Amino acid sequence: MKTTQIITSQIKYIIESASDFTKICLPYALIVIVGLYIAESSIYYYPYVIIESLVLALMVINIHRHIILNDKNYYSLSQRLKLILIYFCYSGLLTVLCIGSFLFLLVAYQITDNIIIQLIFFATAILVFLFAYPSLVLNLPMVAAGEKIKFFQMWKLSKGFKLTLFLQILFIGIFFMIILGLLSFILANSPVLFTLISKFLGLVIYVLIVACLSKTYLLWKESQTLE
Repeated sequence: MKTTQIITSQIKYIIESASDFTKICLPYALIVIVGLYIAESSIYYYPYVIIESLVLALMVINIHRHIILNDKNYYSLSQRLKLILIYFCYSGLLTVLCIGSFLFLLVAYQITDNIIIQLIFFATAILVFLFAYPSLVLNLPMVAAGEKIKFFQMWKLSKGFKLTLFLQILFIGIFFMIILGLLSFILANSPVLFTLISKFLGLVIYVLIVACLSKTYLLWKESQTLE
């Protein structure tokens, strides 16, 4: 399937399964709403961040398992707790590999004013992200499905799917930024409404990205059985 076909098929699937996705996303949506009233200076902020991260992991796992395994046992924490912890670890590792390069870039800008060296660091950070995310991200739906993970082997195994995984993020991200830009212009005098709508839109976009990743994983897994 082409990238556009994967995206459109998952948009259609989300709409057709709206009741299931509402059940999956409701806990995280409520957590996000609560977060609007918690200031960063509050003593509750860091506990809130931890809870939000865990609930987000639960939502993502439920999306993966719904699409991959048709598992609708969304709120069984006894069955999900181990998966949440494992998923949290692997997604954290992927985040470090992808985002860590940019943190390294920020350090480089602090320690040198040489534009050539800064450009080299910048190019390196971009390349690390472009290669790391599409090469390793298929590990995440595999974790959610409860399958055995060999994290860095996915770098080789994901051959043939890296481009579509990158393009999915690119296309959906560009669409999100365009809509967000239009909303910021239209709702310039309604910051509260803009915040609420942008949070909701961000959640929808995130769900779409995860759904597309799940679909790509199914296509990848099918390709592995044919080899």
